[in-house]
Amino acid sequence: MVFVNGVFMYLNDGDYRQALKDIHNVCAEHCELYIKESMGIVKRLTLNQIYSESLTQDYSAIYRSVEEYRQTLVEEFSSDFSLVTEGRLYEEELTNRKETMDYYFVWKR
Repeated sequence: MVFVNGVFMYLNDGDYRQALKDIHNVCAEHCELYIKESMGIVKRLTLNQIYSESLTQDYSAIYRSVEEYRQTLVEEFSSDFSLVTEGRLYEEELTNRKETMDYYFVWKR
């Protein structure tokens, strides 16, 4: 089992794509892949050295959209994995952010 939780949003696009390839290459013949990230609700949201009051420091992240994650995961894994499920981690009314949400994908080979 491979579990990725909140890592990809700190990678630029090239490193993100390479990470997907690297993960794919190390997966065993029978493998489950769980990916959970904070994602843009409507579209990609990029923060570049924006001050965070909750962290009391500057913060950078790429909140890719659900569709962008879906597309890149299909491109990398659909040849030998199957998408088992995907969805919001929390119901919409429990989300406390306006522009991002926690979302997950589960793939299996």
